[in-house]
Amino acid sequence: MLFAPQTATAAADAATLALLEVLEVLEVLEVLEVLEVLEVLEVLVAAAASDWIDSELPPPSPPPQAQSMRAEQARASVVWDRRMIRLERAWDDPNGML
Repeated sequence: MLFAPQTATAAADAATLALLEVLEVLEVLEVLEVLEVLEVLEVLVAAAASDWIDSELPPPSPPPQAQSMRAEQARASVVWDRRMIRLERAWDDPNGML
């Protein structure tokens, strides 16, 4: 990347200035295929903006599988606790019945 703007406005300003400079050069050279050159520049500016946006995004959240695994572990823990409570009650019941 040619520049590292601090804000989206700075990126847009830098891109605008770069396009204006290119247009001045094209006028001097009297290039007939200005539109083709502008299309290439548009792609380059879009790529630079995309790189900048990617660098500003927060890191991705954990995958859903990890969250569902934690939920499953919590559910299994509750089930285990309930079974242990039933076992303790059965042990304490003098008649062996609940």
